[in-house]
Amino acid sequence: MNIDPHLLKRFAPAMVVWLAIAELVHSEGTKQLYNDAGLYAGTPPGSVTMDIYYWSATGGPVINATVSATNAPEGRLVAQAVVSTHWGGWGIFNVASNNPSQTVAVDYSDYAGGALRFWLWSQDELEVQIEYLTGDGSAQDQKVTQVIPSTQGQWSEIVIPFDAFPSYPTFPGGLNLQQIIGPFLISTSTGSGATTAPKNWYVDDARVTKPFSQLAIHPPITQVNPGQHRQFTIEGVSSNGEPVLVYGGFSVSTNVGGLNVSAPSLASSSVLTANHTSGSITVMATNATSPVTATANVQITSANLQREFGVVSDTRTNLNLDVDSKLLAFFGGSASSAPVITNNIYDRVEGFSSVQTTVNQISADSFSGWTVQWGLAGSADTNTTDMSWFYDGFIRFALKAPAALQTNFVVGIRSGNVPASTELSKVPLAGYATFDNQWHEVAIPIKIFAGSRPWADLSRTKNFFTITVVGNTGQQTFLIDNVRWDTGINATNAGLRIVNAFRQGADFHLNFAGPPGFAFTLQSTTNFSSWTNILQDVLSDSPYSFVHSNALRNARTLYRLLGTP
Repeated sequence: MNIDPHLLKRFAPAMVVWLAIAELVHSEGTKQLYNDAGLYAGTPPGSVTMDIYYWSATGGPVINATVSATNAPEGRLVAQAVVSTHWGGWGIFNVASNNPSQTVAVDYSDYAGGALRFWLWSQDELEVQIEYLTGDGSAQDQKVTQVIPSTQGQWSEIVIPFDAFPSYPTFPGGLNLQQIIGPFLISTSTGSGATTAPKNWYVDDARVTKPFSQLAIHPPITQVNPGQHRQFTIEGVSSNGEPVLVYGGFSVSTNVGGLNVSAPSLASSSVLTANHTSGSITVMATNATSPVTATANVQITSANLQREFGVVSDTRTNLNLDVDSKLLAFFGGSASSAPVITNNIYDRVEGFSSVQTTVNQISADSFSGWTVQWGLAGSADTNTTDMSWFYDGFIRFALKAPAALQTNFVVGIRSGNVPASTELSKVPLAGYATFDNQWHEVAIPIKIFAGSRPWADLSRTKNFFTITVVGNTGQQTFLIDNVRWDTGINATNAGLRIVNAFRQGADFHLNFAGPPGFAFTLQSTTNFSSWTNILQDVLSDSPYSFVHSNALRNARTLYRLLGTP
């Protein structure tokens, strides 16, 4: 989880200096102490410093906080602890920003009535502790403990209400949320630590959460055709309206369809495969010791739900850039420079211009690119739009890029519930595009971006299209045109690509290719509203050559190439 090895330190109590003055931190519904983004860094990021300490009977356990796991409850990475013999463990501590060996006390009193939550895979009895300073303010650390039975080699979410611990001031020596030093410590128990057998366990998505009395389910209402899919995600809602990150059991009413994931398994996102009967999706999550439920309405319909949504397009004008959305450039890394982004009116495949981008990257950690987001620059991540209808569809665009960039492109999206730069909803473009400085159509299935946080919740889409060039590329230029989402109306277009397009005299020439036997339709328009079929045929092994004679003597003509269902 992006935690540098140098952050893993030997925990030596005699060397730790306790600061008795509690730091104040920004109030949030959830503090994710440890997840795929790393250790909690505060809001804004970097305002809080945390570190991992470990301890053992014999020279230190092996702690690896970046273990890849295909079945990780959150993201891709988990933390593994291996204790070779007797006792040992590790913990997350609040530390001074200028001295990671010095712990500090932090005020967690906003989380009174809430819970410590984490996922655990174990085959031994363990102990979970919270370390704090006593309520009288003396510089003396105390711990409260809960014994956690073995999860029998299965992932299980552990929820420990803070009310389950003896607390201050009810018990003067009890848990003092105003002065928390270590919010999460996990180690062998008195029983398992007394044995010489090796111990091995995994932890994921450790967090503290405020209490909540309601769940939000996204989207709360949707329409879907039989056999199609919709994604649903949940969050708890604190009394202040803050998101509380929880997992719940999803279930569906009779004959509405099937869910993946479904109860009794816990998840924060599930996908419905629709059947033929309208009904509801219900989810139940645990707030401390009481269950909380939420319901979404699902309307099964035979109506035509096919849609297209233009992101950067002259002919599909769903977004009004600089009014409801924004194209933003970004860059970073050593000795990197901002990308140069311009309209190219001479080299395009659709409409009036393409987007030309020139990057100049001279180090391995360089990156630059641009994104199109819902909302203007600086708009809140809560300002999103519902794109859940497109789960079965594609992101499509035309790309013209040199071979030198083939392994340097990443394309992705982001939803507002996922903090920027932590999203996993991105793919290398090399598997989807041809790089030969010719125009090619690219189609990427949207469902590969959707999932539980840190993947995207389509119903809360913030960034529709993010393209990033990474690495030491030198100066390179690429063009992108006609970026759009569709619901799969032309799903067979995935292998269809334009080889080149050019004018010769008054004639328009279009050469394109795709899988042999591929049926296609070529359409044209002069008014952007009505399209005329001008050619229907089937592809062979070689590129297809089309000539529209005298087309350029008349009004401006636009073309589009579609797979024939």
